Amino acid sequence: MFQEEIEKAHLEGTMRMVRKYIPLIGTIRNYKKEYFYKDLMTAMTVAVVAIPQSMAYALIAGVNPIYGLYTAIVSTIISSVFGSSDHVIAGPTNAIALLIASTMSIYMGQDNVYQMLFLLTFMVGILRILFGLIKLGKVINFVSYSVLIGYTAGAGVLIGLGQLSTLLSISIKDSSHMSTMAKFYYVMTHLSQVNLYALGLGVMTMAIIIICNKVNKKLPGALIGIVIPIMFIVLFSLEQKGVKLTGFIPSSLPPFMMVQFDWVAMQDLFGGAIAIAILGLVEATAIAKSIAATSGQKIDVNQEFIGQGLANVGASFFQCFAGSGSFTRSALNYQSGAATRIAGILSGVIVALILLFFAPYAQYIPNPCLAGVILVIAYNMIKTRRNLKIL
Repeated sequence: MFQEEIEKAHLEGTMRMVRKYIPLIGTIRNYKKEYFYKDLMTAMTVAVVAIPQSMAYALIAGVNPIYGLYTAIVSTIISSVFGSSDHVIAGPTNAIALLIASTMSIYMGQDNVYQMLFLLTFMVGILRILFGLIKLGKVINFVSYSVLIGYTAGAGVLIGLGQLSTLLSISIKDSSHMSTMAKFYYVMTHLSQVNLYALGLGVMTMAIIIICNKVNKKLPGALIGIVIPIMFIVLFSLEQKGVKLTGFIPSSLPPFMMVQFDWVAMQDLFGGAIAIAILGLVEATAIAKSIAATSGQKIDVNQEFIGQGLANVGASFFQCFAGSGSFTRSALNYQSGAATRIAGILSGVIVALILLFFAPYAQYIPNPCLAGVILVIAYNMIKTRRNLKIL
């Protein structure tokens, strides 16, 4: 009898440990039918916003937009399974994308650039898991709010300046090896090369996003701001007038590919990986705590670290770049009525389905319109007080 009680207690302890490290199990055990409709509707809303955002953030990172979509699928699903927060949506983010671009600058133009990108994602994930396992959650609280404000605002300025050449359709040779200020100087001294059609489409996108936000914040302004210009592209054959398009995007799910480990490259990437890992954890923790202050959920910061880490480790094997919790998509997820973490999982699944069945239409997306989306995002980053206090 005594032995049975010991075994029962041991089993209960094991199950508690499993539920702690895999929060999805607890969610499924307590899931109710009425939750599904809320989660599904919210997931569709988040997915609609995630698609143009993820493609835009990929451009900030200096990579093909398809990798932004892959990241929005894999990172979002895994972090929703293992993260502590019921509402944080992980995936590509603006500040992280900028750090990736800086870290990867030494590899841009080389044949192995994407191998190094996925290796960086793996390293970021391992570091975050390590931070969670050694319980560094409390240390993040010592990161100054003013530091986060300053970094976010500065990143917004750099991101905005970096997109001017795309918005104006001014081609810069070897731009991957130029600093942001060098690109800005080049644009300012070559304004005679501006493509007015491209500029008009980019401004149209920005105007649509701003109007949608004024009318109803739940409207997918970024998506509408991209779809409408596509109509102009098709009707007036603007591609033939110099407007650059995104180009072919494969209709496929994120493909599995082994990470190529290289000790020398890992040493070169380590500094960037540390910075990305820490900034991402600060972002995710700030978002989780902000939402929890309203939702009442108790957040385990160290488990959130582990969840974010597993998301990046898993994503590195599916051709994704490093991500974190998104201010915009997480706030939208909560405000749209997500009942559980299932909403985050479903949003990743919906992005995957859209990529699988509607990817051919994405090739008509004008690059100036993605630049317009990024410029609006950059402006909101500069308004950091409003952006950081998302609720």
